[in-house]
Amino acid sequence: MKQPKLIRKYVNRRLYDTSQSRYVNLEDIRQLILAGTEIKVIEQVTGEEITTTVLLQIIEKTQRSDFRLLKPEFLSGLI
Repeated sequence: MKQPKLIRKYVNRRLYDTSQSRYVNLEDIRQLILAGTEIKVIEQVTGEEITTTVLLQIIEKTQRSDFRLLKPEFLSGLI
């Protein structure tokens, strides 16, 4: 099984792709996911996995754009 791509989140809120040795943003991560890449995001200081939090940030950012990813009925059902 292929290991997920490791992204580190630093104190300054910057995201770092360890496999490409470069800083990335939420849009870069979204593009990776759309391309079928599995990711794992780790907070550098604590070592805590924060993948879910980052994925929710991407969804929230997408929801603010003209393209509505999730309908209110679906979100209400999740809650």
